[in-house]
Amino acid sequence: MLNATHPATVPLSRKRTERAFSPGPGDSAGPSSFKKARPIGPSQSFGEELELMSVNNSELAGPRASHRTIGAADCAQSLVFQLTDFLPHNFRSNSAALLFGVAAESALRVLVVVTDLQVSFLDFLEHQQIQTMCRVELPGGKYHENEQPERLSHNQIELIIGRQDLIVHPVESLWKMVGSESLRILSFDIETSIPEDKKSFPSPHHHAVLQIGNIVQETGDETRSYRVIYTLRGCSPIVGAEVRSFDTEGDMLLAWRQFVIDCDPDLIIGHTIARFDLMYLIHRAQLLEVPDFACLGRLKGHNTKVAEPDPKLPWRKSPILPGRLQLDVLQYFQEKTRTLAGCKLGELARKYLNGSTKEADVDFTMMNELQNGSDDDRKRLAVYCLKDAHIPMRLLFQEKCIENSVAAARQGGDFLPFSDFLRTGRNFQY
Repeated sequence: MLNATHPATVPLSRKRTERAFSPGPGDSAGPSSFKKARPIGPSQSFGEELELMSVNNSELAGPRASHRTIGAADCAQSLVFQLTDFLPHNFRSNSAALLFGVAAESALRVLVVVTDLQVSFLDFLEHQQIQTMCRVELPGGKYHENEQPERLSHNQIELIIGRQDLIVHPVESLWKMVGSESLRILSFDIETSIPEDKKSFPSPHHHAVLQIGNIVQETGDETRSYRVIYTLRGCSPIVGAEVRSFDTEGDMLLAWRQFVIDCDPDLIIGHTIARFDLMYLIHRAQLLEVPDFACLGRLKGHNTKVAEPDPKLPWRKSPILPGRLQLDVLQYFQEKTRTLAGCKLGELARKYLNGSTKEADVDFTMMNELQNGSDDDRKRLAVYCLKDAHIPMRLLFQEKCIENSVAAARQGGDFLPFSDFLRTGRNFQY
């Protein structure tokens, strides 16, 4: 039916009630795209690992296809998509529901505006039995395109349908499993300068963001990835990763926001991103007056509001980016093991990734020293930062975090996408 094209998208963000989800396979590159890999030892430097990885696939950096216009012939056919996120909305002065998803045939990102709710948003979810990562069908002839200038999002397709015409396939049926549509995942990590005493918690009011490390992959294809590091000041080249350096922190943050828009991830992951990294970035951008930085989701005009970054904050305080799922591996393993003990990133790597560790020759107390050193010093910091983005991605795939989160959310009987399900905390609170 609808086929993907290329050009650009432009997303943004939101804050909503306590409720959210997950993904399927992508394109696979041929054997010529990959270096011949040797086994990687647990203690091997990540710089050496990067050299052995597949070619750095810049296609995953985007930009994705821009808005698509579809015709009457397309709307006459049924459209099936896998639901990823949803939220209430006031559309043309009436209550509506926004359903974000990935189209089954074309893999285009879809926003569906469901009108004529006639009930509250939560009652709508329960009445329609809308569960995490379920499949939704729009029957042919029952929906139409939401045309400019009313576009609400930066998704490639926007459609409108009445509640009574929506078909939600039960997850107990053949629609049960997470679908085959490929979801793009961004794993990121930040490094900041640290207080002089090397003990206090960094504050966005006083300590700059020094680097942002990023790994991009797609579900269903773990062989392809894109690695890029954003650095404040110069950095020596890193084989196997792209280095983007900036003279000012504001320029670096603005460029990273554009990267998120172009990359257009369906799922954002990392270790402590929910209560630290995202909050820290948004606070720094506000202080530096970086325009529209907090518009990181897919819904136009939604600036994410955040609390002061603090790893001890309740999970419900974590920022939500509309249209993008989030999974913090710290919380995932905290929920899995029922304790915070052993949930530091290095401990998780050793336990679940065959004895892997964080980059051994760099410690957080060295941040200021390395930043103020040479380009080679900042390269050491960059390799450290990239590995801290790489480990969560490996954990996500190896430990089936997406599948397990979807299953847990469905078993709970709540009508939530999985990122909000994790936000509420299932068993205990910290």
